[in-house]
Order: sequence, then C-alpha cells, then structure tokens
Amino acid sequence: MNWEWARRKHKKHILPLVTHEEWKHVSLSHRYRKGEKGMKLLVATENGKISSPSSLRGLYLYSPYGILYPKIEQISPPELSRAGQLLTEITHNLFSVMGLKSEVTDTCRLIEKQPHTIVDYYLMVLFRKDYKEESLNEEDKENQKGISIKRARPGDTKNLFPLQEAYELEEVVLDKRNYNPKFSFANFRKSISNNIILYAELNGKPVAKAGTNARGFNTDQVGGVFTVKEERGRGLGRIVMKNLLFCIFKEKEAASLFVKKNNIPAIRLYERLGFEIIDEYRIAYF
Repeated sequence: MNWEWARRKHKKHILPLVTHEEWKHVSLSHRYRKGEKGMKLLVATENGKISSPSSLRGLYLYSPYGILYPKIEQISPPELSRAGQLLTEITHNLFSVMGLKSEVTDTCRLIEKQPHTIVDYYLMVLFRKDYKEESLNEEDKENQKGISIKRARPGDTKNLFPLQEAYELEEVVLDKRNYNPKFSFANFRKSISNNIILYAELNGKPVAKAGTNARGFNTDQVGGVFTVKEERGRGLGRIVMKNLLFCIFKEKEAASLFVKKNNIPAIRLYERLGFEIIDEYRIAYF
C-alpha cells in the first residue's frame, strides 16, 4: 500500500470513500464538498495509483486553516506509518486534529506531535429512517408560549451574536484571553450563510439556538445547541432541535453530532430525540 497526493482529477474516485459511513466524518466530508482552496488530500492506495474507488483504503484531509481530518479506520499501524513523513512535510502550522478518538490518537503518534489540549466527546447519530417525529405534548406547548422559531439569515447576525458569543465562551473557547469577538462575528455570519441555523425568540430576544456546523453529502452535523441560562429547563433546546431535524431530514439521510462526555443534560436531550452513541470523538489542539 502507498500514499499519494490527490489532484482534482481524482475527485470521482475519492468521493465514494468520503461518503462511506459519512456520519463518522462529517467535518471531513464538509471540507471535501466545499473544495477549499489550499486543501490537501493524502490518500492510501492499494496499487500506488488513485485509479478507482476500490483501490482506496483511507485518507487525510488537511484544511488551509491548519486542521487535519483523518479517515483511516481500515488501515493497520504498519501501513499507516508510511504516511508520517508526508504529513510532517505539510503540518508545520497544525492547529488541531479532529475525528474518531482512535484515529486522532494514531495520528498524533504518527506525526510525533504532542497536543497541549485534548477534548473528548461522544459521537452520536440519528438516521432519517429511524426518526420518530413527535407532536408537541402539553409541556412543550406550555413552554413554547410566546416563543417563535425562526431561521437565521445573514442580516440577523448582529441580533443573534450575543447568543452565539455566550455559547462559544461557555462551550468552545479554551482560553478566554484569546477570544476575538470580531473574528468570531465574521465566522458566525459566514456560518449563517452556509448552514441551517434556527433560533427561538421570546419578546424579540433570541434565547435558544441550534444549527448545522458541517454539511456533508448525505449527512448534516449538528452543533451550537445552546439556551441562555435564565431560560433553561423549559425544553427550548428540544423544541429548536425538533425543528432543525425537520429541516435536515428534508434533504439528508442522517444527522450526527459530538457532545462532551460530561454534558449529561445535552446527552439526554439527544437520546430523547433518538440519537445513539456510536463511537468516541476527539479534538487535539496544538
């Protein structure tokens, strides 16, 4: 088995590998689908050539933002070791490695880099065929009084950003001293343009939200689920999520997400909706 750098002409051969069990690697497939300028693909091949889908065993996608995404479940450690030198050549500005826990662990060992922070999650998935959409019960109806569910548009960015900022500071940012509101605002506006983001509004104020943060070919990845502290316990997260799943399943076969292992309320919410834990997920920061 050899490792080869992919070119644009290889796209038709690589696509089946990217979409196979896509729900495990939606961040990777999202990047691949977008075809970002500067993206690099390192592909494992059976015969040394990217000649057909059946000749491919796994891949690494390196984004221009310094994030390395592995899809290497079917590759043994001896075969994987051959990719180490090639990855080392391009990962000088590596920011993070993210994917299945086992794959991230093997990759960090392969590139001989020690992350300064590791965050572990559960990977959960829900398939459209298995989703049993519930009608609003009396508790939901009571909690939804005065609440309107809306889809965010780029023009809503300023109004929604306090909600997004609170989410990032509570759930995402590792070191609040490095938080850059202007950078975050610009990214949030871009995310609204490229994703499905729904929010709950009460008396003209956004109080809860949920959306996609990566959109693959057949699977959307859910992220940014958040309710302001003073409105928690009313089931708003569940209400917004149900509306989001309705939107996702009009287009896609599955929805996936990763959730911190100690976030028990969120895990219970997702399980109540039908999501199941299928694996462990990890983000390693450098």
